[in-house]
Amino acid sequence: MDRDAIFTEGIMRMAYPGRTLAAIGIEVEDPEAYYLYETRMGIVWPIDRAAGKLVGEESYTAGDGFAGIADRKLSESDIAELRI
Repeated sequence: MDRDAIFTEGIMRMAYPGRTLAAIGIEVEDPEAYYLYETRMGIVWPIDRAAGKLVGEESYTAGDGFAGIADRKLSESDIAELRI
């Protein structure tokens, strides 16, 4: 963090529907299943100090999260239920 921005980093994980992957040309075993997208990501959050607000985000990834995704099939128990 500095006076004008905050930086966060870590592993970004997202469940992608097999149908979506197939639609973009990635062959998957089960189009009804979900697959794990995973990559290291850094995000810079610029700050407007006068307003006391974050005013944007710039993200950077360290790799292709789609590489090998067809081998990272998720089970239903891997995905948390949405609770409102």
